[in-house]
Amino acid sequence: MKLGVGNTLAAGAVLVVPGRAPEEVERHFGEIEPLERWTSTCIRVSAEAISGMAPPHFYGFGIFEQTSSLDRAIRDFAVRIFHERSSHEGIPGYATEQLLTEMACSVILDKFGSASLESPADALRNKALAIISQRCADAELSPLEVAFAVRTSLRRLQAIFSEEGTTIALEIRKQRSRLALSLLQDGRFDVLSMQEVAEKSGFKTLVSMRRAFLEFHGTKPRDFRSHRAS
Repeated sequence: MKLGVGNTLAAGAVLVVPGRAPEEVERHFGEIEPLERWTSTCIRVSAEAISGMAPPHFYGFGIFEQTSSLDRAIRDFAVRIFHERSSHEGIPGYATEQLLTEMACSVILDKFGSASLESPADALRNKALAIISQRCADAELSPLEVAFAVRTSLRRLQAIFSEEGTTIALEIRKQRSRLALSLLQDGRFDVLSMQEVAEKSGFKTLVSMRRAFLEFHGTKPRDFRSHRAS
C-alpha cells in the first residue's frame, strides 16, 4: 500500500479508498499531479470480505503520510506474493487472500479506529465482530473465547449483542457460512469434499454447516455447488 505523487504526498504514504473504483481515484488525483509520477502498490478487498471488520464510520478518502510497520509489512507481503505464482492457486491462494484481507482490515482499523465516535459498547461489539471474522475458521472459537479476546465478560458482551437483536453465536455461524460460501463459489475448491469445506469453514460437523447455510443463504451447500457448476 504505497503512494507517491510528486510533491503532493510524501513517498510511502498510505491511501485508503473505500467504495471507489480505480478510475475515480485517478480522476481525483489526476487533477493534482500527472498520473505518470505515481508509483503505487494497490490492494483491493471486497466490501463483503471486510464486513464486520471495518469500523462503521469507515468512508471517504483517507490519506496518511505517516506510515507504520504494519503498513510497510502489508506492502512488502503483497509485492512478494505478486511475484510468486505458486501462491496464487488452490489452497495457498485462498490462504493468501485471507491473510491480505485480514492485514488490510488491520490497516483500516489502525487508521480509522482511533478517530471513532462510537460508544464503548459499540467499540466492544466492533472489536468482537473483527475477532469473529478473523478467527471464524477455528472450530474452537466460542462466545467465551470472543469475550476473552476483547477483554470483557461474556455476560456483558452478550448483552451488547442482544441490544442489536443478535447473539455472539449467531455472528460466528454467519461468518462461518460466509467462509463456506466463498469456498463453494470458487471452482478451484471443487476438489474439496463437503466435509472438508465444513472443516475449513470452522464447522465441527457437516450437519451444522448445512443448517447455517440454509439459515443465511436459503439453500443447501451441495445444491449451491451443483447449481453454480451447471
